[in-house]
Amino acid sequence: MKHIRLTMFAVLVVFGFQAVQPASALPEFKKAFLAKYGDKEKKPDFTKAIRKAGCEVCHIKGEKDRHKKNEYGKALAKLIKGDAKHRLEDAKKEGEKKGPDEGMAAKKAMQKVILAELEVAFKEVAGMKGKDGVKYGDNLKEEKLPTPIVTKEEYDKAHKDGDHDKDGDHDHDDHDHDDDHAKKEGEDKDE
Repeated sequence: MKHIRLTMFAVLVVFGFQAVQPASALPEFKKAFLAKYGDKEKKPDFTKAIRKAGCEVCHIKGEKDRHKKNEYGKALAKLIKGDAKHRLEDAKKEGEKKGPDEGMAAKKAMQKVILAELEVAFKEVAGMKGKDGVKYGDNLKEEKLPTPIVTKEEYDKAHKDGDHDKDGDHDHDDHDHDDDHAKKEGEDKDE
C-alpha cells in the first residue's frame, strides 16, 4: 500500500511541474499509434506505411530538432501534458529519492499515465480537420497517414514565408521549456 501511495504522489508532483509544457514523443508513442491504427492482417499496406513513416507521422522528416512537428503532431502535443521524456525522468528521480526500486516503479506509473493521455488525444484529434479541411480520422479510416509527410525543406520554406498555424504556433516555444527544465534541474542540485 505504501508503494502505491508513493507512486501516486510522484505522479502528482510531476504533473504539477510539467502541466503546461508541450509533449515530446517517445518510441512508445510510435508503438501506440501502430497498435491503434495498424493491423498486419487486415491492413498490411497501411501498417507497412505507418512503419515506414515512423516518427514522421508527427515529426518533420530530416529535422534533427524533434520539437518541430507537423500539423498532426502539434494537435496531439497540445492535448498531452508536458514533455513526456522529462515527465518520465522527473518521475524516476522523485521515486529514487524514496528508494532505488521506487524510481522505476514511478517511471512505469508515469508512462501509463502518458500513454492514457495519448489514447485520449488520438480520439480527440481524429475529429479535428487538418489544413486541407479533411479530418485526420477520415484519412486514417481511408488507410492514409493523418497528414502528409513534411520534409525539413518544406517546413522551413513554409515558416520562412510566414505560413504558420492559425494559433500562431511557430514551434519555437518548446525550446523555452527545455531551458526551464535545465534550470529546474540546476536548482535541484543546489538544494
